[in-house]
Amino acid sequence: MFFLLLTILFSSCHKDMPSTQFMDYGQKTALFTEEINILDKENVNSFKNINVFGTTAKLLLNLKTYYEGQPINLCLYAQKKNVFWYEQALNNNCKSDNADLLNDLKIMSHEFKKLQVYFFTQDRRLDSQVLIKKNNLVLKIDDETMTFPLRNLGEDKIYPIQYRLPHNQFLKDDEVCFDVDENCVVTKNQCQNCEFGFYPVISSKCQKNFTKVCAVTACGARGLPACVRGYNYTGKSIEAGCYDNASSAYCQEGLSSHCDERGILICR
Repeated sequence: MFFLLLTILFSSCHKDMPSTQFMDYGQKTALFTEEINILDKENVNSFKNINVFGTTAKLLLNLKTYYEGQPINLCLYAQKKNVFWYEQALNNNCKSDNADLLNDLKIMSHEFKKLQVYFFTQDRRLDSQVLIKKNNLVLKIDDETMTFPLRNLGEDKIYPIQYRLPHNQFLKDDEVCFDVDENCVVTKNQCQNCEFGFYPVISSKCQKNFTKVCAVTACGARGLPACVRGYNYTGKSIEAGCYDNASSAYCQEGLSSHCDERGILICR
């Protein structure tokens, strides 16, 4: 009974996972991808919505990559109205025509009504608004376009695995790696230990430097830090600092900036 309850709890958490977490996981693993295999050539790059009938999981592609320092075989499936990552040991093949993978604890899923998947080795325009850059895996989920750069493909590896720190030595995602006080005095400087990069956020009234947070995701989306606006963009001085609807930051359309409990502007 306990195992059944645990399974239901974990699987429901994965199914309800917000798009930012689904995207974060995909981007972190995509960065270290050394091989991609398109396994459903009828649907991937077809410029049409992928239809999934019945309970069968449709295997779309797989990535030979790393997660938390370990080599894995990452499979991308569509099943019912969910698209999901399925993580396996590197030597295990992706399972095709599996009746039900969605209840497995090893997946990261995201619901969809419409789904298109693209990967090209040369730049390709999807439509007048979207240009797909080469070696980018792109998932068009309903009205949202998710881009996963595969920057470790080919000979010029940007993230060679042999030069990485042990996973437990990195700072965590969303952890402040660089901080300044109201007088612009640097109080923390450790961004070299961010695993996937970092970006600036608004947290103090200092206009000479910004607090920086470890992350792989972009700013401005719901639940993420607000993007930093150039202080000269209006041609006049902008008041810095963490306060709601701050003019020094901006969010995606329909969202506004708010000061959270950490003293950082985020988008809601």
